[in-house]
Amino acid sequence: MKKIWRTILWVGGFIGAILIFTFRKRKPPTKVYFEDKIEDKIEEVEVIQEKTSKIEEEKKEVKNKIKKTSTKIKETKSKIKDIESAKDTINDFEKKYRKNK
Repeated sequence: MKKIWRTILWVGGFIGAILIFTFRKRKPPTKVYFEDKIEDKIEEVEVIQEKTSKIEEEKKEVKNKIKKTSTKIKETKSKIKDIESAKDTINDFEKKYRKNK
């Protein structure tokens, strides 16, 4: 009976040791690893900054186009006759020259 318990205990210890070695913490990354990561992130930031600068330029162009179109709209509105005065002249014409049925 003692031998059986010893072997069971021995096998359990062996399995436990294997589990400990597999799940133990790895070495912390070195300084070189972090420097490489920092360089990669810096490159990503530069790419993003280039894209944002392009977008800002496009945004300025769009704003300028909006200003130009708004001024064109104001000009055309000022040139268009007032509809009320046109309706009044039509009514006056109908009253003067058409016969009422």
